[in-house]
Amino acid sequence: PVTRISINPQTMNQETLDLIGRHHTVEEIEEKFRMARSLGFDNINMDLIVGLPGETEDEFAELCEFLQNVGIERVGVFEYSPEEGTEAAELPDQIDDETKQNRRLIVEELQSGVLDDYNTSRHGEVMQVLCEGFDEEQGLWYGRTYADSVEVDGHVYFDAADNEPAEGEFVSVLITESLGPDLLGVRQKEA
Repeated sequence: PVTRISINPQTMNQETLDLIGRHHTVEEIEEKFRMARSLGFDNINMDLIVGLPGETEDEFAELCEFLQNVGIERVGVFEYSPEEGTEAAELPDQIDDETKQNRRLIVEELQSGVLDDYNTSRHGEVMQVLCEGFDEEQGLWYGRTYADSVEVDGHVYFDAADNEPAEGEFVSVLITESLGPDLLGVRQKEA
C-alpha cells in the first residue's frame, strides 16, 4: 500500500496564507497532518516557501516550531522569488536574498535530523526502486522509491552484483545503511 502523502501549504502563518490567497487555515493544515498519520501515512511530503513578503522572524520561528513538532519526513524548502505580474511581487516588505537563503538553510538543517531518523528506520527493509542508471564514481546503481521526488529527495544506491538492472526497471533492494539523504543497499534476487 502507498503510505506517502503530499500536503503543500507553503507556509504555516495564517496572515501570510490569507495574504497569498490560500483558502485554508493553519488549523486545517494541522488537522490534515494528524489525519494522515492516523490513516497510516508514514512518509509525508511538504513544500514550503521561506521569505515570502512580510515574513517576520516570529512567523519564521512559528514555522520552525511546527516542523519540529510534526516531524515531516520530506520537506522541499524553496526561497520566495517574485514573479513579474503577481500580487506577491508587488507587496511591500520584500525579504532580502541573504535572509531568505539563511532561512532555507535553517529549515534544511532542522529537516536533516528528521530525514536521518526516517532513513535509519528503513534499514533492513526491502524497497522497490526504479533504476535510473549507474553511478561510475560510486560504482553503484541508483534509483528512487515511490517516496522520492526528482531533484528534491535523495537516491537509493545499490550493488547489483551479477544481476545488473536496466534503466527504468523496478528492482527489490534490501536497505543496509544510509548516508545523508541517500539510502544504500543490495539488490535482491527476484522470486
